Amino acid sequence: MEDEIIIRYPEVRKMQADDFWFWYLYIVLMGLVYETIRRLRRKYKHIDDIRFDERTNQITRQSLSVSWFLTFMTVGTLAFTSVFRPELLTVPLVITVVFGTMLGSYIVADYYYNKKGDVIR
Repeated sequence: MEDEIIIRYPEVRKMQADDFWFWYLYIVLMGLVYETIRRLRRKYKHIDDIRFDERTNQITRQSLSVSWFLTFMTVGTLAFTSVFRPELLTVPLVITVVFGTMLGSYIVADYYYNKKGDVIR
């Protein structure tokens, strides 16, 4: 008689009505944190007072490129992890890791390129 291998996954909790408001407030809070950091970095200048030249556009494009690449690698790593240990990954953990990687890597890359002074391709 062959032994059967039974794989049991943790029980998935269905989304409740309160979960929507939690994630909605979380996303709004992330937007507020981003806007606060952006304004602090720009020293509370209004968007009309900020001059965008070729250098700042190039730095922004390069920072977004680095952020996108690191986020892509993070999602790939999470997908690879889910193959071997799916019980470790929860929805709040994955969303937090992806948002944190996107926002954090952009802020660090933008700070780095602004301190460096220019983007060399």
